[in-house]
Amino acid sequence: MEIGLLLILQDQDGLSHGQKPVTFTDETTIKELSKAINSFMCIHQDYQELYHNGKQIISLNSTLKQIGVKDGDEILIALFPGDPVDLQATKAVDLEIEQN
Repeated sequence: MEIGLLLILQDQDGLSHGQKPVTFTDETTIKELSKAINSFMCIHQDYQELYHNGKQIISLNSTLKQIGVKDGDEILIALFPGDPVDLQATKAVDLEIEQN
């Protein structure tokens, strides 16, 4: 079954740097999601920390369904100091940028 998600890019201070609505099947693995995030946002899998409902997603082989992700849920992508992420390049890849 297809589910719509909102990917939210956030730094260590809790500031949002953009969001992107996406659609996956509920059988998509976290590893596949991570690869898609790399494609969408130019953030290598090694530098992604993913969260769903406040809990870090650790198991790369779990599916979205197995971890309880439902249509309309948000996946938070946390960035931390020292991560080699170019936020300007990330913003240039068709994200809906939030204005604070």
